[in-house]
Amino acid sequence: MNLNISLPGRVPMADFDSRSGSLVERAIFNNRLIVVLLCLLLTVFFASQLRHLELSASFEKMIPQGASLYPELHRPPKRPRGIG
Repeated sequence: MNLNISLPGRVPMADFDSRSGSLVERAIFNNRLIVVLLCLLLTVFFASQLRHLELSASFEKMIPQGASLYPELHRPPKRPRGIG
């Protein structure tokens, strides 16, 4: 079984000039293993931070408290009168 499949436009790594490209390109593509490990570490870190995440659907916390554009939202709600 031959795993060296020739794809159109693919250049063998031996023919690749590692000094080509911008500084950012060289930092990423010449250090692929480090970049992948860094992404893996960040993924693990952010996944561990999910334990401390609190979800809240409170609308009042989203309204600005000072200089409100909607003062009626800060007033206590009116009690509806009984029907009948």
